[in-house]
Amino acid sequence: MDAVGLSDLITEPVDYLKVDIEGSEFGVLKDLCATGKMGLVKYLSCELHGTPAVQDQVAGTVDGAFTSGLPHHGQRGEGV
Repeated sequence: MDAVGLSDLITEPVDYLKVDIEGSEFGVLKDLCATGKMGLVKYLSCELHGTPAVQDQVAGTVDGAFTSGLPHHGQRGEGV
């Protein structure tokens, strides 16, 4: 079976995207940012899996999502 990236499937605006893929979230989110598809997502819900050592990776991914066009409703550190 061939795998298809999520960024290949997003071709129009998405109202709500939930990402819970047991440890592969960072790769998918980075790809969405790199391809510009994150700008098509209105709301993102993401369950991140990892240890406290991944906090910098989380911050970089969140910043990348906002830079790529994901709207944000608050400031980092306020539940965003």
